[in-house]
Amino acid sequence: FDPSIPGFPRYTMIVDTHRGVYNLRIQNVQLEDEAEYQCQVGPAHKNHAIWTAAQLNVLVPSKEVELRHRGNGSVVEVREAEHVNIACWVRNTKPVSHIKWFRNGSPLPKAKNILTACRMFCSLLLLNFLSFRLLRIKHLENQTKPFICRREIFIKYFLRRSAIYPPGVPEIEGYQDGDIVQVGDTLTLACISRGGNPPATLTWTKDGVLLTAKYKNATREATNTYTFTVTAGDNNAVYRCEATNLVTLQPFEASVKLSVLFAPSRVSITGPKEAKAGDMVTMTCTTAPSNPSVDVAWKLDGSAVQPASDQSTVQTKEGWVTSSNLTITLTRQVIDSFSFTCLAESQKLQETVIQSASLKIIYPPRPPVIIGYEEGTPIMAHSIQRIKCVSIGGNPLPTVKWYKGLKEYASLSTVTGSGVSSVLEIMAQPDDNQATYSCKAANSATTKPLTTSIKTTVLFAPKAVSITVVPQAPKEGDTVVLTCESGSSNPESSIQWLHNGNPTASHHQSRVDAQHGGKATRSRVRLNVTAADDGAVFTCRASNDIQEGAQDSVSLRVLHKPLFLHPPMEKYEVKQGETVLLNVSARANPSKMNYAWTKDGVPLPGPDDAYSWQETVAHKVFYRGPALHVYQAQKEDSGDYECEASNSQGATKTTIIVKVLYPATVTKISKYAMVGTGENASFECVVDANPLTEDVIRWRRQGFDMRRRTRVVLEKGRSYLTVYNVSDLDKGAFECVAHNGLGEEFVRSTLLIVKFKAVMHSPREPLTTVAADVGRSLRLSCSADGAPKVTFVWTVEDAVIAETATGGHRHAIHVEQLDVLRWESVLVVKYVHAQDYGQYSCTARNELGSDSARFRVRPRGKPDPPESIRVLNATHTSVLLSWTAGFNGGLDQQFRIRFRRTEDETNAYDYTDLIPEDVSLYLIGGLEPGTEYAFSVLGRNALGESEYSEESETTSTLCKPVYHMYFGRKGEVPRLLLVSVAVVGTLLLLLNAVLVICFVKRRKRRQQQ
Repeated sequence: FDPSIPGFPRYTMIVDTHRGVYNLRIQNVQLEDEAEYQCQVGPAHKNHAIWTAAQLNVLVPSKEVELRHRGNGSVVEVREAEHVNIACWVRNTKPVSHIKWFRNGSPLPKAKNILTACRMFCSLLLLNFLSFRLLRIKHLENQTKPFICRREIFIKYFLRRSAIYPPGVPEIEGYQDGDIVQVGDTLTLACISRGGNPPATLTWTKDGVLLTAKYKNATREATNTYTFTVTAGDNNAVYRCEATNLVTLQPFEASVKLSVLFAPSRVSITGPKEAKAGDMVTMTCTTAPSNPSVDVAWKLDGSAVQPASDQSTVQTKEGWVTSSNLTITLTRQVIDSFSFTCLAESQKLQETVIQSASLKIIYPPRPPVIIGYEEGTPIMAHSIQRIKCVSIGGNPLPTVKWYKGLKEYASLSTVTGSGVSSVLEIMAQPDDNQATYSCKAANSATTKPLTTSIKTTVLFAPKAVSITVVPQAPKEGDTVVLTCESGSSNPESSIQWLHNGNPTASHHQSRVDAQHGGKATRSRVRLNVTAADDGAVFTCRASNDIQEGAQDSVSLRVLHKPLFLHPPMEKYEVKQGETVLLNVSARANPSKMNYAWTKDGVPLPGPDDAYSWQETVAHKVFYRGPALHVYQAQKEDSGDYECEASNSQGATKTTIIVKVLYPATVTKISKYAMVGTGENASFECVVDANPLTEDVIRWRRQGFDMRRRTRVVLEKGRSYLTVYNVSDLDKGAFECVAHNGLGEEFVRSTLLIVKFKAVMHSPREPLTTVAADVGRSLRLSCSADGAPKVTFVWTVEDAVIAETATGGHRHAIHVEQLDVLRWESVLVVKYVHAQDYGQYSCTARNELGSDSARFRVRPRGKPDPPESIRVLNATHTSVLLSWTAGFNGGLDQQFRIRFRRTEDETNAYDYTDLIPEDVSLYLIGGLEPGTEYAFSVLGRNALGESEYSEESETTSTLCKPVYHMYFGRKGEVPRLLLVSVAVVGTLLLLLNAVLVICFVKRRKRRQQQ
C-alpha cells in the first residue's frame, strides 16, 4: 500500500491496517488547501457508497496595521472644536480583524467600523479582507495624549506545533491472575496508559467483544475504567485493554483472565417417565456448569441411596459439569409411582441445588365390555342409538375409543370408579346395517388395544329410484318399456307406478341383494304410446313397511305430428275496428313446426308480406306462425280460417270461425206511408248487425201510444210496423231504432202522411205586387202543401197559361216537389211586353181540394206610401216608431220620417232621413218632454218618392223621466233605445236560429227519405 497521493507531494496517508484507520497529513498548509476533504470507502457489491467529509479552514494573520495617510506615532495638529477623521487600516487577514481605538489606554466605543468587500486575486483564488476603523475627534480635551489603533483576531481553530510519539504499554489494575471472585461481586478494572502524543485511546474487550471506549486524558496518561457485576459467564473470560494513537501501527494491549466461584444454576434428571413392574430403570442427574465441581447425591421416595453410582466430572469453558447415574430394579408390588431426587452440593460455597422426578409404574386394564345394545335388535334409520363401553383397572387409566371398521368415531369418555366408560351416540344410517362397531381400550402398558365388537341391524327405506326408458325416442304407435329400480332397503320395498298422477299396473317385479345388506326391487311397465302420451309423466314410487321411501319421475317424449290444442271449428268474436291476435298453437315433437293459413281456400299473407317497407300494415289479415293477426277488423273479415301445422312427422289441419261484431245500422226503411183517415199504415225497417237478436230493432214516436195503436212483426233483420185507424192527428214521423249493444243507436225516420187538400204555402199574402221591366224576364213562384200529389194552374187576367213551354213561346212553367208534402211551381215570362202587366193567379189542387195565390205585375216606378204607422213606446225625449213598407216599386227603397208638434199652429215639420234600406223601426230622439207629436213616413227609391202616409195617432212624450236616465249630448242614442234594440236584436237572432235549425232538419229528413 502506498500512503502517498500522486500530484499532492505535501499530502500523506498515515494508516493503521490493524484497526482500519486512515489519517490524512498535510504538511506546510497553504491558503489554497482550504477545501472540503472526503474519506471514501469502496462499498461491497450492490451496497451504497460509504463516505464522510471534513472541512479545512486556513487562518491568515495580518502583517501590518496602518494609519491611513499618517505615519506611526505621528502628531496631528488641529484647532479646538475642529473635526478630524483618522483611518486605521488592517490588510490581508483571515478571519476578519476587529479594530479598536484606545486613548490613554482606554477604549473609545464611539469609533465607527467599516468592512470592505472581499477582493479575489486572479491567479490563486485567494481571499483577502481589508478592514479599517474611522475615528472622529470633536473636542480635544487633552491634545497631548496619544491615540492607539489595535487589531484583534477571533478564531475558532488554531495550530500548535508539537512532536507525536506512541503511548506506553497499558497496565490493568483491580484484578491480578490468581485472584478469585464470586458471582454477584462488583469488580472494577482500570486500564492506564502513560505517555504518548497524542494521548492513547483506550478500549476494553471481553473475549474479543468491544465493551467500552470511554476514557480520561490527563497530562501524561490516559485511563479507561470498566465496572461490572460478576456473573457465571465471567469465569475464564479474558478482559483485554488496547491503547492506540496516531502513530501506533499495532495497538498496545494488556489482559487478565477471571476465575469466578459459582454453584450450578440447576440440575436435571433424565430417564424414562414410566416403567412396568420388574423392569430395570436407570436415571441420570446432570448439573449445570459450576466452579469448582460439586458432589451429587440421590434420594428415592425421600430416602438416601447409598452409595451413589457412576459419578463423573467434566470441565468445560463455562465450568465443571458433574453427572451421576442411578440404576434400580422395580419390584412387582402394586405401586403407582416412584420419586427420584438429585442433590448437587458445593462444599466450598456451601450451596445445594435440588431437582426431583417421578417414575410411573404402569399395568394394563381389563378387557372392555359393551352394554346398551344387543346384537340383532333393529334400529330405525335416522334414530339415535347410544352404546356404552366400560374398561376396568389399569395404570394409567386406559383410553377407550370407538371404531366403525377402521374409522374412529368421536365419543364421550368419563372416569367411573376404577375404570373408564365411553358412550357412542350414533344417528343410525342405512350403512350402519350389518356394520361392526368396535370398542378398544389401551394404555401405555398394553402392547396392542384390548378389543370387543358388536354388529348393528338398521331398518331403512330405499334412498332413491332410477327409471330407464326403451326406446329413448319412441314414435307414435311404438311399444315403450319403462323400468324402475329402487335403491337398497331393509326390509325389501314394493314399487307403485303412477301415470300423470294416477295409479297404473306394472307387468313384472323382482328383488336382488343390494348394498348395506338390503334388497333392491325392479319393476317394468309396457305400453303402446300415442301423441297424447307426449309429455306424460310416469312416476315410480318405492316404499317398504318402515316408511315412505323414494320416488322419481320421467317425462315421456313421443315423436308425433302436430296436434292442435284447441278444438276444431272454434268460434272467435271480434269487435269491428279492433286489432286482435288469434292463437291456435299446436303441440308436436319435434316442436319445430311450419304453419300455413287460408281463408275460403285462398292463402293468407305470411309475416314477410304483412308489412310494407314503410312499416305500415299492408294486409289487414295475415299470420305469423300459429297466430292470426286481424288488423282493424271489418265485416268482410268474418269467415272460416284454416290453419295447417306440419313437422317432420306429418301435418294436421284445423279450422276456426271468426265473427266480426259490428254495430247495428238501418239499411232500408219505408220512405213514407200515405193513407186516408181511418185506414191502416204499414212501414218496413231492414237492419244489418252482428250480433242480430230480436231486441235489436224497435219503433218509437214521442207521445204516441205505440203499444195500443201499433203492431210490430219481426223477421230476421226485418221489422214491420202497422199503425191502425189513422187520423189526421197521427201524421208525422216514426223512428226505427237499431242497437245491439255496440256503438250508438242508429235511428232512421219514416213519415205517416194523412191525406189532406192542397194548401198554399207561399206567398201567404192575398195579393203580391211584382215589378217587371219591358224586355226583361219575369219570374213568379208559388208553393203548396198537400197529400196526395199537388198540381198547379196559372192564369193571367183569368186566362189559363199553358203548363209547358215549347219552341219560342214566352211562358214557361216548372214544377218541383220540395219534400214529401210540398210542391213548388215557377212561372217564367220571357221578354215582358206591356200587355203582360196585370193580375196573375196560381192555383194548387189535389183530389181533396185546392187553394190559390194572386200576383199583380206592374212596371217599375216610385214606391207606394208606407202603411200602419204606430208608436210603440215614448219617453220624455224620444219615441219608438214602426210602420209597414209599401211596395218598393221594384227597387230598393229608403224612408223619411216627418213629425210635428200638434200644438204648433204653424204646422212646422221636422224631418229624419233613414239611410239603411228597408228599415221599418226607428227611434226618434231629441223631442221635448210633455209635448204631443204626429208622425208620417214616405218611401223613396231611385225613381222617386211616394206620398206621405197618413199621420199616426198623436203621441205625447212624458213630462219627466220614469227612472234615472243618462242625458248626453244632443244627437246621442238614449240608453233605453240601446236596451230595446239589444233585446229586439237578441229575439230576432233566436228566431233566425230556430228557423235555420228547422230548415236543416227538414232538408236532412228529405234527404233520408
